[in-house]
Amino acid sequence: MGLFIEVLVFAFTLYGVIGFAFALIFIIFGLSHSDPMAEKASPWFKSVIIPGLALLWPLFAIRWIIGVRRPPQERNAHRIAAKTYHNR
Repeated sequence: MGLFIEVLVFAFTLYGVIGFAFALIFIIFGLSHSDPMAEKASPWFKSVIIPGLALLWPLFAIRWIIGVRRPPQERNAHRIAAKTYHNR
């Protein structure tokens, strides 16, 4: 059981270190490619999103690798109704 805990702690530590390193690299080089509105974001905003980037780094890495340029558009009843209303 002790070896299992050691391996688990090592895995979580490795995931966190990779996530933190990715977050810093992503903020410096990839944030403006992933979300054009964040290109001129304040340093405060960039420091606040570091924990989320570190936790969800595989998702952001995949989006960065495949070249997604815009954040996904939310699709809900309000947006659909607004689109049909403004297209009249």
